[in-house]
Amino acid sequence: MEERYLKFEDLMADLAAYLVSEYDIEPRDAVGLVMNSPLTQALYSSEEPITEKRVKALAEELL
Repeated sequence: MEERYLKFEDLMADLAAYLVSEYDIEPRDAVGLVMNSPLTQALYSSEEPITEKRVKALAEELL
């Protein structure tokens, strides 16, 4: 279970970095957007494997 949360944290960090690089968002704003998103909460609560999600697809859902 702990491994799942480590993967989740890595995915969220990758997502924030992707938003910064692709959408020219300030790093602090990207992190805030990711951390306060209902999408993030849904992913955190779900039982779906984290490795299935792609950063680009998540960014599109988030924005």
